[in-house]
Formats: sequence, structure tokens, C-alpha cells
Amino acid sequence: MQDDPFELDEHRVVELAKRVGSDPSQHVRMQDVRSSFPLLPKIQGTKGYRTKLSRAAETLYRMIHTNDHVTANFGKKVILRGKDHGVLPTLPKRPKPAHLFALEMLLHSLANLASWPTKMEGGQLLRRDYVAIPLDHNQFSKDSYKHLSGTAFRHMVYALTVYTEEVNPHPWLEYRSSHYNQKTGERKQSRVRPATSFCNWMTSQGLIFGNHPFARSVRNKLGEALLRVSFENPTTGEIIATPLNRPLQDEELVLPLINDALAGQALSRPLNSYKEFTDNFDFDRGTPKAMLCGSKRLYRQFAGADGRGGRLYGHWVQNIPGWLRRGLLIKGKPVAELDFRNMQLVLLYGLSKVPVPDVEDLYAMPGMPRDRDDMKMVLTLSVGNPTRDETLGAIRKRLHDEGRAGPDKAERLYNTFWACHEAVSPHQKHARDGVWAVLQNLDSRIALRILAKLLDQEITAIPVHDSFIVERRHAETTERMMKEVFAGYCPGTSVHVNVTSKGA
Repeated sequence: MQDDPFELDEHRVVELAKRVGSDPSQHVRMQDVRSSFPLLPKIQGTKGYRTKLSRAAETLYRMIHTNDHVTANFGKKVILRGKDHGVLPTLPKRPKPAHLFALEMLLHSLANLASWPTKMEGGQLLRRDYVAIPLDHNQFSKDSYKHLSGTAFRHMVYALTVYTEEVNPHPWLEYRSSHYNQKTGERKQSRVRPATSFCNWMTSQGLIFGNHPFARSVRNKLGEALLRVSFENPTTGEIIATPLNRPLQDEELVLPLINDALAGQALSRPLNSYKEFTDNFDFDRGTPKAMLCGSKRLYRQFAGADGRGGRLYGHWVQNIPGWLRRGLLIKGKPVAELDFRNMQLVLLYGLSKVPVPDVEDLYAMPGMPRDRDDMKMVLTLSVGNPTRDETLGAIRKRLHDEGRAGPDKAERLYNTFWACHEAVSPHQKHARDGVWAVLQNLDSRIALRILAKLLDQEITAIPVHDSFIVERRHAETTERMMKEVFAGYCPGTSVHVNVTSKGA
């Protein structure tokens, strides 16, 4: 069979688009029927994944057998892209083992395709748009697929090419004919691709996930070290962490207890749609942006020397963006995330023993620009640099990198912000480095004390710097504890807590 004359080479399409003033984004990838990989010859993965796959196959067979569009085609010829593939027989109500195994094999490859829409292999980014499947009788006699019933497999494929939902008229499985390259003489098998609705369903069954089909293996290079100190390699600029060999002190004593509690916490982040998966997928690197699993163990890490900084790291939830954190479930129940509002700025007021201005948002005080992100940038760079001049240089670089540089813009932003918060400016006194280390040390001590207080109430919280994730039913108690602990470290300094909840 020759190439489909209506299938244009992607490069030709891009060139045609550019001629009419359009330049398709590299993230909007056209489906290329030649970017396929063969049906995986065997099922791999963890025991939990294989159990989900088996259950999904059973569920899908029941769905197929009760689908009006499928049953309407029982006993009729299967015509795919103009080619007669025989008759789809009436499927038995109770599936044969061959039917279920065929669905498991198909689902396994389709889930792998959906989990890796692009994949880095051998230093090359490969697109994966279709799964090449065997349909001819002789293909099932080969070693790769001789354990698979050709008849059962074909019937499951044919059924899914007519399986549609009332709300969506498109079949769950898109079929493409075998491809023959006249130039090379290479023939490729028939190919299939799951529709979005099919991908949504596989996502809901837990079949689509990062690093499919194996759950991510996370190894802690520093073992059980609860205290660490990081250094920058002067040659490569790489940050290297080493164990800090001293006993736990004061607030740190809670670390073994909180780690034991976190290890036993039933935590999950189910994806609600395939779009959520692709939103978290880096198509340029061929890998998920953030893994939804990993280590639950916390450690305290200082920067350069003991006592400098000391925030808590190590839990995989700390590495995922806020929109993913909001969908977390603890024991199957929705969560709430509580964070201190304007934490670093409020701590500056607390350390300076100056009353916090009585306004709702310290980054949007009268006279400030409307873009509060610029004001947060000024604060972050101010506490990270020891002098005004160094801070201005950092602001100019940030504005330049973002394409927003302008005459005296850095000075205007800096002067506007610190005119409103002059009493707590970190540049009034010269320091060896920025005040960030002092602020991070204090906010980490506050976090450790909050974790300990919550454990006393049998509440296990996941810290994300100055925020805490708990079961939603514990939000009120957590808010009260956060304010009480903060007041103990910064007496007389008022602080507000934002509460972000998910679900009912």
C-alpha cells in the first residue's frame, strides 16, 4: 500500500504555515503516522501496576460488550480505511482469557505511548504518536507475539475502533493502515493511537504515569543524614551536599518523629484527566516536569556552614507546582494548604521589632506598582544581596533577562518598595552577605516547631517551606498552631495565614 496522498510531511506543513504568517509552536506536534513503535512484546512493571492493568482490562471488556456502537456492529464486516478486515463476531458476555490478555497487551502499549509522547533515547528526542500492531495471521507466529492470540487481539482492536460514547462521536481507537516507503522499500505495520477520551479513561485507571511502566526509584545519596550542609563547586558551579555530623538540637529533635509519621502517610495525587498529565510533561526533554512520587523523608540543609539557612527538603511534594499540590489526597481525603502571608517581609518586621503595617497585602501598599510580582522580586533580591548597589545590579539583570529593562526602572522599583518598608530595609546596615540566611534559619525553626505541635495533636503535615499541607479537616487546628508558634518567635508581630482547600 502506498503512502496516503493526504498525509503531508511535517516540515512541508510548517513551511506552508510560515508562508501565510503562522509559525506552529514546537509544543503543538502534528501526529506523524511514521513515528510509531511496535506493540510491546511483554508486560512489564511493578506488581501494583500489573494489578491495575488486569482490572482495567476486565472493566474495558465489560464496557465494550455493553456499548451500543460495538454491539450494533456484531456480525458485520470491519472496514478500516477502505479495507475489508473480516467480520466482528458477537463477543461472549464472559470474556475468554485470550480476550483479557489481548486487552492487557494493547492497554500496556497504549499507556506507554501516552505516558511518553516524546522520549529521549540515545541523545535524540523521539516522537511517539502511534503503536504499530500486528493484524496479519502470519505476524502472530513470530517469536515476539506467538504467546498472543491473533484472533482475540484483532477482535479487541476492531471493537475499539467502533467504540464511541454518546457525548463524543469519535472512536476510542484511531486506526491507520500499514505504511510502505517506496524509497526504502520498508513496510510498517498497521498503527493505532488512543483518542483523548481513551487517554482520560486510562489515566483514571492509573495506567498513565511518569516513568511508565516502572514507578520511580528514589535513592537518597546521603543515606539517613537528617542534617546536611551544601557547598558550591568553584569549578563547575554544582551544589554539593554532605552530611553535617552533629547531634540534633532544639527544634530539630522532631525530625525522626515526623519522618516516621510521613513514611506511613497514605499520600496520592491521582490525575483527573490526560490533560493534567500532558500539562506536567516536558515535550522538549521527553520527561515529566515533576514526578508524582518519591521520597517522603525530610532533612534540614544549611548553606556553606551550620546555622546558615537550614530549610527542610527531601519530600517529593515540595518539588511539584501548586496546581498539582492542590489535588493531593491524604488517606483518600482532600487536603488544605496553609501558608504564612508575606512571610519573609513579616519576619523582617519581627526581627526589627517594628509593628507590621495594618494592610491586607504588604506587596500592594499605597504608592506601589500594581504588579506585586515586581515587588516580591525586589524583596527577594534585596534579602539575597548585602548592599543596595548589588541588589540594583541583580534587579537590572532580572529585568534584562525577562525583556523588561528600561531607564532607571530598577531604581524606581527598589525605591518604591523600600519607601513603604523603610524601617525594615536590610541595607541600612552593611552585612557580610544578604539577610536571607537569618530569615531562612528562623522560618525553618518555626516550621519544625509547628510540625512538632501538630504531631502532638496526631496531625501529620507536609512542609513546603513556609506552608503546610494537611487533611482538609485539620485546617482550622493547623491555622491556630501556625499563629501560636509564630507569636512565640516574633512576639507582638501580627501574621496572616492563607488557606487553600480542595474539594468538599
